[in-house]
Amino acid sequence: WMIDHTRAFRTRITLKAPQVLARCERGLLESMRRLTTDTVQAAVGKSLTKEEIESLLARRNEIVKLFEDKIAQRGEGAILYTLER
Repeated sequence: WMIDHTRAFRTRITLKAPQVLARCERGLLESMRRLTTDTVQAAVGKSLTKEEIESLLARRNEIVKLFEDKIAQRGEGAILYTLER
């Protein structure tokens, strides 16, 4: 399967459709919280520009804030889930 990542690395800093983000896997949210400029840079090398990385992290910040707000309003059990391994 081919995956088109061209939209993932655009320089838009706002979320296109935040209303579709209803729940989140617990480990994914924790991983997003730990993401830094340095960890992204180490993973992508020279494939992304500084602006693309900054935009990615700005959108990440929006996603984390959105889920933190939902958790504060509705409780962790209503928003987060854990995948069985």
